[in-house]
Amino acid sequence: MADNNAPTRETDRSQQVRQAIIRKIVKTVRDNLDLSNEAVLLQIEEETNSLFEQFSEVVKNPDQKAAPKKRRRDRQLRKEHVGRFFLRLIEGQMRKEGVHNSLIPVFAGSVEQVVSDDDYKKWTEKIKRLIEFGGQRGYDYDNIIDSKPGRAITEEIVQTYRKEIAKSAGFEKKMKNSLDQMLIKSINPDIDGDIDIEKTIDFAFKQFMNYLASLQKAAGKK
Repeated sequence: MADNNAPTRETDRSQQVRQAIIRKIVKTVRDNLDLSNEAVLLQIEEETNSLFEQFSEVVKNPDQKAAPKKRRRDRQLRKEHVGRFFLRLIEGQMRKEGVHNSLIPVFAGSVEQVVSDDDYKKWTEKIKRLIEFGGQRGYDYDNIIDSKPGRAITEEIVQTYRKEIAKSAGFEKKMKNSLDQMLIKSINPDIDGDIDIEKTIDFAFKQFMNYLASLQKAAGKK
């Protein structure tokens, strides 16, 4: 027998996701007033990508076959979730210490280049199951990522990341090149003034490495 309540549930869910997207956009704009319009748009895209994916899943025809670009979408979702879990324990402190906001997504995205695809897939499945489990119980994304299993995933990503960069002699150069490209695109002269690009990048990289080291020490004490 057909579930007469299904359309209502789908409508309610689509409304919830739509409202979540709006709230996320407003919050991102408020948190990044020092960035240029282009940089804010990039940040909004980064922050809302998974929500738009959820919205598409809610409103699409259940019998519709997967689109040809599904594999590319799935990889983008992996990058979104894994990067956010990776930076969860240090992002707030980096912003507080003055790391330029536009550089935070670069550090998050670097996980894709550093770790193996097998590790990506493993973490993706763990995160997917955790999000489904938490979502069924009414937890939002922040609650899920800050939960005990969420933090365990974060610590695992950090440990693997540190092991991989220790074996890569060119890591610092590649990372700083990526930071340089993002900062140049994102500088807002009206807000940033006469910014010293080299010092800004060196500071961000140093803070990033220091926080990774502190997380490793904290994990070792457990």
